[in-house]
Amino acid sequence: MYSIFKSNTKGNYNMAISIKVPRKKPRAKINRKTGFTDPDWSSAETWSGDKFHKERSAFARLYYQNVKTADLRGYVYEYMKQNEYSASDIKAAKAVSHIPVQVGIYAKLLTTGMPDLQQNHADMWRGLKGTSSELKPVSEFVSGGIADVIAEGLLIVGNEELIEEVSAVAVSAAPSIQDIMRKAATIMCEPIDDGIEDFVVSRDIKLVAQFDPHTILIVADAKANHARIIKSFYSDVYEELLEAASIPKPAAFKKLSEEDQDACEQLAEAYSHFNAKQLAAIIAMHKKIIDACDIVIVEQKATKAPRKVKQKSADQLVSKLKFKSNDSSYGIASVAPSGLIGAVAAVVFNCKNRKLGLYVAIDADGFKVKGTTLLNFNEEVSTQKTLRKPGDVLPEFKKITKPKALKTFKSLTTTDTKLNGRFNDETIILAVFK
Repeated sequence: MYSIFKSNTKGNYNMAISIKVPRKKPRAKINRKTGFTDPDWSSAETWSGDKFHKERSAFARLYYQNVKTADLRGYVYEYMKQNEYSASDIKAAKAVSHIPVQVGIYAKLLTTGMPDLQQNHADMWRGLKGTSSELKPVSEFVSGGIADVIAEGLLIVGNEELIEEVSAVAVSAAPSIQDIMRKAATIMCEPIDDGIEDFVVSRDIKLVAQFDPHTILIVADAKANHARIIKSFYSDVYEELLEAASIPKPAAFKKLSEEDQDACEQLAEAYSHFNAKQLAAIIAMHKKIIDACDIVIVEQKATKAPRKVKQKSADQLVSKLKFKSNDSSYGIASVAPSGLIGAVAAVVFNCKNRKLGLYVAIDADGFKVKGTTLLNFNEEVSTQKTLRKPGDVLPEFKKITKPKALKTFKSLTTTDTKLNGRFNDETIILAVFK
């Protein structure tokens, strides 16, 4: 039987016989923000190239999965302070709403003492097949990302003098409408972030089908301005994920510049914890978010009160017209049906039979509506075509001009069939042209 007693400050236990015991190393402190212990790089220069690569990649994944975006931004600012960036540069960086995730992660790793360029790692990299470039210091990647952020920030604030003025005013000023909108948008994003986090932790691709950001935004009563802000939160990550999924094959990779090769390598390492299906799944989740925001923006436009006096009568004329307000599976939404009155062309899509229709008016007076039927259209040139891949074609009609709409529709190779002017509950009004 062993008894445990508390030692005195000299490391000697108070027992009948004084026994000296070696001091144990204090336990590593857990970082409250991340939930895990920060890496210890004290002997990293002596590690093998393989060990250093695995340790760096493992901690990069931990920060990606566990650290909030706001905290990653804070790591960048800390890195800038440690590397003696000017106060004006730091303020410019803080004016930018989004900093690339990987820049934040590697800034944190460098501030914890990670070697900028570990020699054994560089030697190992040089000996790998398909690597034609020398491994560059991580600080070059971080500094390049920070330079882009500073440039964007200076455009926002104008110049260094204006930065100081804005900073001084902001201390005492009450929150602006933009600040209030941004805070509200951030709160609305919490269920969306939870859904993404659930996937990152479990990597269960079945969660994609359950993920419904449009419903989340509707329940939160998100307006168009909220949706625009929320879209900006995820757009950069979405673009980064698309780039990670389209990294060139070895043959094409060799033809890239050293800078582009380095960027591809950083991306590949950042998302190496996902296999191809998981990467495609998280891309699909971010696309759902972007589409949901677009739907909210278009829906609000459709429900806005008409600006012109004539549009009031138009609203009455289309009051019985059947249409589908939105379809989340295709990421599309109807424009206001009142816009059909007097329009000379319109593009519609039937979600059930996948037919894309183009209506052209008989004359300059444009379309009329009676009940659920569109009138005054040219029956000879107004046709519809079945879309084989709606997901590839429909996004082009979210924002499109009349000439481009006509050209795009004409380029479709499927067989034409005539339109009858009747709308139903599956009809999305994609665009109208006056």
